[in-house]
Amino acid sequence: MKHLTDEKILDGIRDKNNDILTFVYKKYYSFIKKYILNNNGNKQDAEDIFQETIIMIYRKVEEGQLSLDCSLKTYLYSVCRILWLKELETRKLIRNNNLELKNIVDPEVNFFLENGDLEKKKLIQEHLMHLKENCRQILTLFYAGVPIDEITEILGMSSTANTRQKKNRCKEKLIKSIKKDPRFRNYGISE
Repeated sequence: MKHLTDEKILDGIRDKNNDILTFVYKKYYSFIKKYILNNNGNKQDAEDIFQETIIMIYRKVEEGQLSLDCSLKTYLYSVCRILWLKELETRKLIRNNNLELKNIVDPEVNFFLENGDLEKKKLIQEHLMHLKENCRQILTLFYAGVPIDEITEILGMSSTANTRQKKNRCKEKLIKSIKKDPRFRNYGISE
């Protein structure tokens, strides 16, 4: 299996061929891991990003939307790099408390935010961090002002409509979680 063409590899990914997937992992994972380790990541980050990339490629190949105008290695590297940079940006936004939590679309929570101090915003970010990873990513990108179509591309979702629905469900979970927190009620806002 040493000399597989990029087309054969893409066919194998589409067909979920375990031998091809193992080959891709053995051939390409190490340079992705090295890139992420050299850019503030760890081994788990590298595994997650590599897996997200393979899933994104699988979806694109399955939908007939992937045509390579470069080598598969270059394409893999580019997708992993974009995903990793977005992940770093997400972490930076959360860590620096610069996440502008707007468009919550709940009168009580909006009032809470608009009249909020740093403690209130930290409370909301804390609840954001308790959401599942995919919800956290969608909402963080959304609140950072990334357009829905770009979020769809970055996260490898099937459509902008699907991303929008997922974002709305995640937002509802965030709002429910915030409203259940006694600290939310302690700020003088009743349900």
